[in-house]
Amino acid sequence: MGAITAACQSSDGTTIEPKIPVSTPVALTAEFMKFLRYNDTLATPALKLLDLYLCMWDSYVVKSTRKLQLEEEQRQLQVSTKWLASDSDILMQICSEQALVLWYRSRG
Repeated sequence: MGAITAACQSSDGTTIEPKIPVSTPVALTAEFMKFLRYNDTLATPALKLLDLYLCMWDSYVVKSTRKLQLEEEQRQLQVSTKWLASDSDILMQICSEQALVLWYRSRG
């Protein structure tokens, strides 16, 4: 996630600069709270925006985690598929050899 570094202006014209780049939900919440101290008329829209952001962040984290889990599961399935294909080839070869042995015995 990129850092948020935009300045805000309070109702009295004071410019509010974040001290550090905002890169986590906790830091973003702190920046919102600092901003709201200077401009309380924006409290409701700002809190709605923050709530929306936090919901989206949670969704992103959950979906990213699930994506990583699915990628790992897919990798494991590919390994299993290769192993099964190899074993299948070996079993087919053994069955063919056994069929030849049985055929020769039945002729002999």
